[in-house]
Amino acid sequence: MQAAIGAVMVAAPWGGQAAWAQSPQETLIVAGPRTPESLDQEYPPTEAVHELRRNVNERLLAYEMKKAEDGISYEDFSKITGVLAERWEVAPDFKSITFHLRPGVVSGAGHPLDADDVMWSFERGWNLKSNFHWYMTQILKIEDFDAAFTKVDDMTVRVSIPNASPLLEKLWINSDLGILDSDTMKEHLTPEDPWGQRWLATNSASFGPNKVTKYSPGQEIIYEANTDYYRGVPKLKKVIFREMPTSANRLAALQAGAVDVAEYLSPRELSMLGQMPGVTVNKVFGNFIHRVEMQNETPPFDNPKVRLALNYLVPRG
Repeated sequence: MQAAIGAVMVAAPWGGQAAWAQSPQETLIVAGPRTPESLDQEYPPTEAVHELRRNVNERLLAYEMKKAEDGISYEDFSKITGVLAERWEVAPDFKSITFHLRPGVVSGAGHPLDADDVMWSFERGWNLKSNFHWYMTQILKIEDFDAAFTKVDDMTVRVSIPNASPLLEKLWINSDLGILDSDTMKEHLTPEDPWGQRWLATNSASFGPNKVTKYSPGQEIIYEANTDYYRGVPKLKKVIFREMPTSANRLAALQAGAVDVAEYLSPRELSMLGQMPGVTVNKVFGNFIHRVEMQNETPPFDNPKVRLALNYLVPRG
């Protein structure tokens, strides 16, 4: 799968569905509920933001992709592969992981990847105390940045944690932990904004298959292929994502041929489309998250036994 954005746009609802009106050539037009709220990977994750990150950012590790009988590529959760990390080693005690970066990787701005990009991305995330900081402190229990993150050489980085963790390897698959092009980022830093939050909110600086060339919040976002992408130039040279908050409007645009893909349609709309000639409805499983939170200070949830009972009631299969 060379064109990550073509496949991911279909799979992006993470357990949702998308309908295709025609076979795109080099440009794909997508209608979805909303544009990303921010292009900064430290922005709290939403469905729209996750879709952006999977199409623009590149991670150190990923799950291997496999093609099913329906022709759609899925993540194989049993196999991890290197992305920006060509290879890696986990220490026998599960207290450190060493990443050896892939040579020849170039960002959308033409800058080669090296350990400084990784370390700067880590340092930025740590200091902004948002997504990256949460994963490191809450999942890996890191307390000291300097003790945890080490540049071994120009193409090698090591992460050390205080206690063994079974998530030390799999955590780096998360699309919230993309690596930034630090050379591009440093061109846009100011004393008032030392980590480039203002610039990255509306621009991209990554090593992924696509870069953002236009971002109009509430209207549209345009992705264009990174012609230097290390896995080959994506087949889709441009993807135009248009915000259409109403499901009925997305359906009408699809039926009129104004868009190629419509996301997040209702079950009734999908059922109707599935019976129409020239329309393909793709369904994929994913990790769409529904949250039910309890007020632990309010009865009966202030009783730990009640919370434990509710935990046992949640189906796990």
